[in-house]
Amino acid sequence: MTVFSLGSDESLAIDLDTRGAGIRSLRLRTPAGLIELCLGYPGPVAPDIDPFYVGTLVGRYAGRIAHGRLRRAENHWLLAKAEGERHCLHGGPQGFSSRVWQVKEYTPSGAESGSSRGGSRLLLGLHSPDGDQGFPGALDALVLFETLGGAAGAPSVGDPPDVGFAYEVRARCDAPTVVNLSSHVYFNLEGVNAGTTVCEHELRLHAAAYTPCDAEGIPSGVIAPVTGTPFDFREWRRVGEAIGEGRLRPSGLDQNLIIDGTPGKMRPAAMLRSRASGVQMTVATTQPGMQVYSGGYLGSPFKKFAGICFETQNFPDAPNHPAFPNAWLHPGEVYRHRTEFHFACSSGTVS
Repeated sequence: MTVFSLGSDESLAIDLDTRGAGIRSLRLRTPAGLIELCLGYPGPVAPDIDPFYVGTLVGRYAGRIAHGRLRRAENHWLLAKAEGERHCLHGGPQGFSSRVWQVKEYTPSGAESGSSRGGSRLLLGLHSPDGDQGFPGALDALVLFETLGGAAGAPSVGDPPDVGFAYEVRARCDAPTVVNLSSHVYFNLEGVNAGTTVCEHELRLHAAAYTPCDAEGIPSGVIAPVTGTPFDFREWRRVGEAIGEGRLRPSGLDQNLIIDGTPGKMRPAAMLRSRASGVQMTVATTQPGMQVYSGGYLGSPFKKFAGICFETQNFPDAPNHPAFPNAWLHPGEVYRHRTEFHFACSSGTVS
């Protein structure tokens, strides 16, 4: 395990781990001081004792694949499942989140990064062989993390100006396979050291539809409007309001939403804010969907609902539902998606 740092404690700083291509720390400079915005373990953690995927990049297929079964024409594959589990989750028990990724490029100085956005950057790569966790075909994956300056089109809440970071995933294969890569970082805009949950955070989603699922998180294949459901966050609502309605699973919010607009194009997906800290976060992505998860299954050393994830992704179990976006990648094609997180803060409550 090796940790690399991007950015600066003068504005926004990120610590990245080669294990699981994980985000270990995200620190934002605010008028009240430096705030740690994401959950992280205090020291090295063995992959097999992290059931919460804290900060990691999950794959080869993020989310659930029903009963661990893939089917394509006359071909069938049985994917690896964790002990006692009925479905393949986040690429299997030894998925990408448990692997040590290889460093391809590291530029801590924005002036030397060569990025048009001017941010420092880290490029990590991983080779997944044919049959890895049961998936067909070999896959070569890359993830680029970079810090960002001002947010183009993102709302400014106050001083200092907006700052942020992005991750961009790419993959190629040597035979048809499925791929869906997503970051499982947990955010708490009040600061994880405050010991609070995200229940008082206010959330707004650019999502008018969702994919209903059963009690085990497997989609039915139907696309439905969010109207009248706990997942309607088209206007600002407290996260705890939806959890307190009593219509959700024990995990609270844990649902794939369909992001408004055209998949493949960068567009707003979510806004999250804390009135206590004055911090506001904007999420934008090219992905078609986003799993919003309020951390209801978190356990020691974390508190239930201590963080919220915005897992930008293809839909869960998409390979088994023809009406869902295509999840298959073929030789000669490039899987590529980008997600950006922008932060702004004010010295008082958010207006």
